[in-house]
Amino acid sequence: MKDTLIYVVAHNHRKFLKDCLNSIFSQLDNETDVILIDSGSTDGSYEYLKNYSKEKKIHFYNKKLILTEIIDWVYIKFCSKYKYIMRVDADDVLTQKAINLLKTKINQDESYGSVSGSWIEIDRKNKILNKMILEESYAKSAFHGACTLFRTDAIKKIRFKENKIFSQDGLYTWLKISEKWKSPTIEEFIFHYRRHEGNLSNHEDKLFLGRRRAYECFFHEKNYKSNSCVIIGYGEHNLTNDYIDESANHLQSIEMQLEYIEKCKPIKTVYISTSSKILQNLELNRFKKLKILPREESSETLISSLQKCPNVRSVLTLHDDVFLLNPNKKIWTSDFMSIALYSKYVHSFNTVIACKLIKGTVFNEEQGQLKSVNFSNLNTVFTSKFLFFRLPGFVLLDTNHFVHIKDSFPEPIGQVSNNFLKMEINSI
Repeated sequence: MKDTLIYVVAHNHRKFLKDCLNSIFSQLDNETDVILIDSGSTDGSYEYLKNYSKEKKIHFYNKKLILTEIIDWVYIKFCSKYKYIMRVDADDVLTQKAINLLKTKINQDESYGSVSGSWIEIDRKNKILNKMILEESYAKSAFHGACTLFRTDAIKKIRFKENKIFSQDGLYTWLKISEKWKSPTIEEFIFHYRRHEGNLSNHEDKLFLGRRRAYECFFHEKNYKSNSCVIIGYGEHNLTNDYIDESANHLQSIEMQLEYIEKCKPIKTVYISTSSKILQNLELNRFKKLKILPREESSETLISSLQKCPNVRSVLTLHDDVFLLNPNKKIWTSDFMSIALYSKYVHSFNTVIACKLIKGTVFNEEQGQLKSVNFSNLNTVFTSKFLFFRLPGFVLLDTNHFVHIKDSFPEPIGQVSNNFLKMEINSI
């Protein structure tokens, strides 16, 4: 009996099927089976896969389901029959010897629940866009759901549909198996990840919805609890001097941020702490979570003023966690804020800083300092040693750490993971 199953999933990937399938069958060993699955394609993928399966004498399945439902079906039907399973999306391409590299690694230790490797990003015409090189280590963040080899004992009980996980299968799987299994990463390139208009990563709203749901599900599975709040602080000069000509836009930003907070389940209350009267122009009654905290005008910095405000200090005793944000810098969606809160507990982060990426700016941490990394060629190489530098947008931390925040935001030094930087309390 063969020990490994590779299942190829296609949805309107007709243009890429030949490259994908050739990359698999050119290196197939005698211990690996392949099945082909089409998920309701309308571009000829169904017909191509059906004919290809007859030629190769392998099984072909027509499943008009979304990807996570197909994964559920595969796990239920095949996990008991194989020791290892790997999905290959039909728009991706395996590198030479990828199967052997992954199987060799996972066979080294029975505690390995998955093995993933580096990848090369390509466009529709196979042009290299950039490369992601992983360390010979263990997964510090979610791996790709595709082109990762899984031990079936590690994943056989995972179910997506019943937990309302409709995307981000790699993230949810990583969260589930990392409790009991090791997930090593290898430096060798395992596959070419194709960038095109159909990628989920091109749709930020859907991306963060999937991530929020994966973290939310795991948060509740572990019975974590949090009574969190948001503090939005302004001084008179913040609301008048900077926005005297744009006060309407400024107030719209506040209202939009409050609307997102109303939809954010883990946030119980939002406090606006200010000495200004300009907020009288807002329709505040429609925001059920909102409370105004009067604060005397002060010549101190905003952070210091908030820390010393009796009203602020009093309400913080009612909460476990506090977000500090400024809607005039950036408006954060309910899904994004939920991910921050859930991931803080799931990963035992002391502090979470959500930031806006400065595109093209990458820093490397050397002896606790960030040093800029400049790349001269177009085919930029990113490795897990490099940190994206992100402009701070909000800080989430334990309420009892609030008084320790310095006037400036923490420097962003830490492990990048799902758009967040892991921070220790001594960093702030």
